[in-house]
Amino acid sequence: MKSSIFLSTVILLSSYIVSCGPSQEQLDATATEEAASAFATQTAIAPTDTPTMTHTPLPSPTPTASPTPTLTPTMTPTPTNTPLPTPEVVMEDVGIQAFGEPLYLQVPAAWEGTINPQEIYTIIWLTGDYAALEIFIADLIAYGYEDYTLQEYVDADIQSLENAVDVMPEFDLLSRESVTNAQGFEVEIITYNHNIDGLVTCKRLYYIHEDIAIFVLSFYTPANNLDEFKPLFDYSFSTFRIGD
Repeated sequence: MKSSIFLSTVILLSSYIVSCGPSQEQLDATATEEAASAFATQTAIAPTDTPTMTHTPLPSPTPTASPTPTLTPTMTPTPTNTPLPTPEVVMEDVGIQAFGEPLYLQVPAAWEGTINPQEIYTIIWLTGDYAALEIFIADLIAYGYEDYTLQEYVDADIQSLENAVDVMPEFDLLSRESVTNAQGFEVEIITYNHNIDGLVTCKRLYYIHEDIAIFVLSFYTPANNLDEFKPLFDYSFSTFRIGD
């Protein structure tokens, strides 16, 4: 499954988000088609596209457990630290079964989504007005990246974003931090801008689960809406956890 993977999906989806205030119907109409290629947003999986990566995907991936998401009501996570204030919108858990473990995340209840499960990766898209969330789950062992640390994976993803100036002009890394969220999970979070028919901000969380799977959660919104959505994004990330 070795391929040249860059950021066409992010660009297309971002253009829908920023372009003259798209309607929910416009976002939903394109979500399924774009989710099918949304694997392109995680450029660190493509070793031939970035000089910092030397591993080669397995020629015939045969994972023993592929992500099979199911959107079902779940119990609210018990925080290990004080969570951020709940946004002034109705939030609910999205329970996604992947690699035998449930993933919990509080998201706006009104957001609608699509799921695109493949053999060794899965994409979940959730969209609201002027914002979207992509949940990307991939089998690191099938790609030969089980030896990557979380920091190395993020390094490679940032390098790919920086190198993709032909398809993502004006990439600007705003911040990067290693944190332990309110559920006790050690994650990396980056925030960056890029400009495709308007400035878009992405806030992205990375987590590696037991050296077998990468979870990447990416919120997108027009940059001028970030102040409005940042509390929601931060709160959602604070609720992220895997397992009961």
